[in-house]
Amino acid sequence: MYSSKSNLIIGFHGCDESVANKLLNNPNNIKISDKPYDWLGHGVYFWENNYQRALEWAKYKQKQGKLEKASVIGAVLTLDYCLDLVDSEFINALSVYYKAMEDDFEMNNKDLPKNSDVAKDEHKDKLIRELDCAVIEYMHQKIDEQYSSDIETNGFSDFKILILREEFSRRVVQLFRELVFRKEAIFKYA
Repeated sequence: MYSSKSNLIIGFHGCDESVANKLLNNPNNIKISDKPYDWLGHGVYFWENNYQRALEWAKYKQKQGKLEKASVIGAVLTLDYCLDLVDSEFINALSVYYKAMEDDFEMNNKDLPKNSDVAKDEHKDKLIRELDCAVIEYMHQKIDEQYSSDIETNGFSDFKILILREEFSRRVVQLFRELVFRKEAIFKYA
């Protein structure tokens, strides 16, 4: 399902200055976003090769009163196995998981989550992405279940999963430890 990307990227994370400092000084304490409206599912978000966009996002959040001081922290990342939503193959796969989720919800007499507008969004872009998040999380859950079943039944799986959900925090912590150790790989902007 996931495709290996053999490249390194520089990712920029827009956040409060205190969060950037915590990531640099205490990489064992990384907060993973798990809100039901996280657009692309739960995790840590980076802007690929785009410091300016990360800063704009942080400044926007500061203007909303959600951050005290906008800041950006950068990291050298490898995508390894990932779901590339720029690639039609993965967009189509996501559509299959959406249909499966829709069928599951219908079978269980449950309403699908919905994307909705933010009251002050003049563009009406449906910024509360509960459906989008649910589909991504459903897909991850189903892949994890299939992977575990394959391992239990066959001793291997055709799914190329680099890390499972339980290992995510450990991997991110290790990544930040490596980046802190290799000072040349970290860019911190205030």
